[in-house]
Amino acid sequence: MILIAASAVGMALMRLFFQSASSVPVGGNPSDNVQLNLFSFSPMLMVWSFTLLFLQLRQPTSPIRELTGTPGFGAVCATACVTIVHFSTMSIEAFLDPKHSFLTRPFYIGLSWLVTFVALSIVPVWVLVALGGRWNRSTDWRERLGRVVGWCWIALYLSTLAT
Repeated sequence: MILIAASAVGMALMRLFFQSASSVPVGGNPSDNVQLNLFSFSPMLMVWSFTLLFLQLRQPTSPIRELTGTPGFGAVCATACVTIVHFSTMSIEAFLDPKHSFLTRPFYIGLSWLVTFVALSIVPVWVLVALGGRWNRSTDWRERLGRVVGWCWIALYLSTLAT
């Protein structure tokens, strides 16, 4: 039920994303429209990442020492950390210079940068997990779903590079 509620929040943010994107003309270039549609999945992935982090830390769970070495937990932790830092810097920017802050730009511009930062933070985390020999097959659905969300972030980043 928690994931269903998170999906509802993600869909509401996707709607806000589309509303802010529709106010800005992207021109006649079809690749800009494709890229915009691909970025629209980032709010859902962001909300799911935070939800999975919460679900993995809930009881019954493995000890935190075992969780820290798993790729799914690493992916959602990297996403949460990067998202918090990204929106914190945007908020500080808005406080210091309200005329040129993210409040004057459409919502989708901030999320488009977030995709790049998150994808490029998941890859080194996974490399470290693999080098540490902790990349094992997990039987926990939360861990597997965390891996899927991590792969979705990377695929979203790579697909926007191709357009």
